[in-house]
Amino acid sequence: MAGVSLKSRGDNFAVDLIARNIFKAVNRFEEMFSRAPVYDVIFSALSQRSILHSSQTCRLVCGAAQQYQRRAFSIHRHLFRFFDDTPGFRSLQARTGTLISGSNALQFFDRTFYPESDLDLYVHPGHVREVLDWLVKTEHYEFIPRPRQPDDYRRLAPDNWDGTQRPTLVQPDNDPLDMEPYAMKGVKGVYTFSKATGSIPSDGEEKLVVQVMETKTNPLEAILNFHLSCVMNIIAFDAAYSLYPRATFCERSALQMREPGDGEHALAMAKYSIRGWTLLSKVLPTNKLFKPYKMRSVGDSFTWTIPLDITGVQLRPALTPNSKIFTWDPVVHNSWKLKYGRTKMYADYRPVVSTRFRYNYLATDEDLFKAMSAFLTAQVLLFSPAEKDNWTWWDYIVPMCREQVVKSHDPVEATTDALYFMSI
Repeated sequence: MAGVSLKSRGDNFAVDLIARNIFKAVNRFEEMFSRAPVYDVIFSALSQRSILHSSQTCRLVCGAAQQYQRRAFSIHRHLFRFFDDTPGFRSLQARTGTLISGSNALQFFDRTFYPESDLDLYVHPGHVREVLDWLVKTEHYEFIPRPRQPDDYRRLAPDNWDGTQRPTLVQPDNDPLDMEPYAMKGVKGVYTFSKATGSIPSDGEEKLVVQVMETKTNPLEAILNFHLSCVMNIIAFDAAYSLYPRATFCERSALQMREPGDGEHALAMAKYSIRGWTLLSKVLPTNKLFKPYKMRSVGDSFTWTIPLDITGVQLRPALTPNSKIFTWDPVVHNSWKLKYGRTKMYADYRPVVSTRFRYNYLATDEDLFKAMSAFLTAQVLLFSPAEKDNWTWWDYIVPMCREQVVKSHDPVEATTDALYFMSI
């Protein structure tokens, strides 16, 4: 009997010890994911996909992951390095449709920092003067003229743009085989601005550089013709979009989108290879990362979309007294397809440019292009004697045209891409 009693007591002691250890582990786990300074360190070392997977384990980790992402993807913190008035800059974006892209947008999604990088802004036709004036007058940047540019940027960017005089429909040559090796396709002009911050004691000052790209058609056209797919990421006033997120952030792969060219092109390719991306010249038609020949649009189910807090952002007012208000960013109503060239892939689209649209759009769907063309042709036939200040802009009907075409198509192919990423 005594032996049995001792064994029972021994078993109870072991069970009690295990229970105490589990209780301690649970307490430590709860303590770990209840303290932001602790779990921020953990999440910052994980990929976005790993964060999402861990957030599916329990409510505590899910809540911690969501709180971490709100801080990690704080747009005001991200922009504060370049702008003191971040709400003012984002209001400028909302008015003008200006986009951030290039390495700065890549850093935002990748939660990393390249100390030597500048900020690249892509501006719609007719808005460049407003953006340049804001940089100089509000943020006190200094214009740094390039060779053969005058000292005064206002001579390059006059404020007399008139979109009422453009051709109704313009279809620029989109043959990727005729492009210059590293020329910025879709860019009309580049304006460089700089200012010193004095934030690096060893050097005395840090030089911040902002480059403004004045585009010919719209900002997305320039972005779709970047040298590599890994930099095809966009920050608008209300959301950030990564066009090829699985390839860029899960597989760390980058597709070459320009013909091999000069030393500047090679330097750009090498830079992202050093930063950890595997460079690809082409992919198979069945590739699930890049989806050749499939119609894509900004914000579709294959895009990683991060909605941004717009508190304090002033939205776009009516363009003229005769125009209806639309507050969405024009970038979300563009589409393209990835196709094969001789030595690389390229984005295929048809530009839609009209005196009835304030902004220009890219369309790859033939039915959508026909629907927009039919509407524009009918509007152009109407007599429009108004001056440009009283012109009627019809951009608000673009979403309606897209909706009409989508309803006439088969349901969109289901995808699980969005499960890899977390939108907050």
